[in-house]
Amino acid sequence: MIRARELCARMSLAAFTFLINSGCGRAAEEEVSPFSYHMDAAPETRYSKEAAVEARKRKAAILASFKDVKDDHWAGEYYRGDGLGDNDYFLISPAGFVFETYGCLGLYDRNYGDVTLSNGVMVLHSEYPFEEVGFTVLGAEYVPIAWGERTYLVEMDGIVTFCNAVNAGKEPRKGMRGVIFLKDGDHKQQEIGQPRLPAGFERYLLHETVDATVLRLQDKHVTTNRHGVTVTDFPAVIDKGHKDGIYAGMELYRRDIWELIRATVVDSADESAVVRYRSYGTNIVCPHVGWSMSTSWPNWEGVTSRINTSTVQ
Repeated sequence: MIRARELCARMSLAAFTFLINSGCGRAAEEEVSPFSYHMDAAPETRYSKEAAVEARKRKAAILASFKDVKDDHWAGEYYRGDGLGDNDYFLISPAGFVFETYGCLGLYDRNYGDVTLSNGVMVLHSEYPFEEVGFTVLGAEYVPIAWGERTYLVEMDGIVTFCNAVNAGKEPRKGMRGVIFLKDGDHKQQEIGQPRLPAGFERYLLHETVDATVLRLQDKHVTTNRHGVTVTDFPAVIDKGHKDGIYAGMELYRRDIWELIRATVVDSADESAVVRYRSYGTNIVCPHVGWSMSTSWPNWEGVTSRINTSTVQ
């Protein structure tokens, strides 16, 4: 019996193969694969066969426009995802864009439209609303970030997320998989120096890892999200702040246990900061005074301990 993770990987590979053979890499043909649309979708929706046909036409036009691209180094094919249940493909040039998400069950999301440039920012004018579909959300504005011979596409409100990935050591990545859109093939390109960030974001890139300790906890906050899932936030104070390069939006991780424990900075002062630990559902992890946190991604080699999880009192 095929395990779920293996099945997901096989389906994702099938999706990638379909994309390469259906316009995201070569001219589109008349027929579209059933993997690229939902059989029962209404014609006016992003999941319909009509939308799949339109997306293929637009892919062909964008690919054809590449030969005329000169100064627009950002034009190209981009990917982000885990190679399993979440695979986002982004084809973009001054001629327009096509965005599609594929996973274990086929097509999760699709959008396409025109692109305009405003002060170095790519503004997407989409056929369908920007909304959370599946695992990801397509942003309305993107900025290209060059790093040596690499080009990333980053949402305007996700530049700090990009910096977090760099600080954690997840970028520059050595393979295709990652949480930031990277131009096709650029994982093989050399990064040189620091990424060229928009003005005002340089402070979010650290020159060295910052390690911090939890000093005290604050009262938890419990809500329910739009999917009906309980969200528990635990604020805590750590002993690092502006003087150490810690600012709101940055992330720290617990490195000495197997579970991925992530904290997001929500406020910071010169010598301290407030971070938020977030849990979903009933399996809640309670932070403790004395916990060690780091801006570097966990390295689990040699780690054997696990955290005790319990329902919050």
